Amino acid sequence: MTFGTGLVCGVSLLWAENDNPLAAAVTAKTHVIVQHRNVMIPPETIANPVTGDSLKVLRCSRLTAHESVLFEFGLPAGAAGSPMHFHTRIRERFEVLDGQLTLIAGASRQPRVLGPGEALLVEPGTRHRFWNPHDRPVTFLCEVSPSRDFETFMLALYQLAREGLAGPSGMPRNILMVAVLIDLADFHVPGVPVFAQRWLRRMLVSVARWSGAENSIHELAGKLR
Repeated sequence: MTFGTGLVCGVSLLWAENDNPLAAAVTAKTHVIVQHRNVMIPPETIANPVTGDSLKVLRCSRLTAHESVLFEFGLPAGAAGSPMHFHTRIRERFEVLDGQLTLIAGASRQPRVLGPGEALLVEPGTRHRFWNPHDRPVTFLCEVSPSRDFETFMLALYQLAREGLAGPSGMPRNILMVAVLIDLADFHVPGVPVFAQRWLRRMLVSVARWSGAENSIHELAGKLR
């Protein structure tokens, strides 16, 4: 368990449950910071050594009863970002803090560039991808609602890279782990019937559960909580 991420979620949750006024003030801010013995502790930055991306969990899903989870991402210059995909059960809101983020969303194939203060809401069923083709890093927020298992997906993905278990794309080399991850992320590929993707994924996840690969993914995510 990492100190920063665990303390942000654990202490903030404890305070919120006890109606602590400081907790309300803290969690109302975009960047969740916990005061502990008069020391301000910011969310921990988690680096992905394979892709060069970085991640902060600003508001963990436990704080919202799994209604949402809020991340801060950093993409280096030239980062590939995500492939084209869509979700059927979650929406994502992207907001740029610094730099520029390029996205494609919806029926249009025309890239859109978001700058600081600009945001884009991606509804369920909307095909989208994002990347950073620019010559400087970009920092942006991504709020996922409902959070479902997306936080577990992100933490496991980063920990896989940290432990040398990911390939050049950042995804694991183990196909069963890939199936578990895309299931957690509600990830679907455009152009392939959803029922076919779910059927194949269900088969692979069943094998992953039997083989222990599914449990390994949850254990990897747990190391960053």
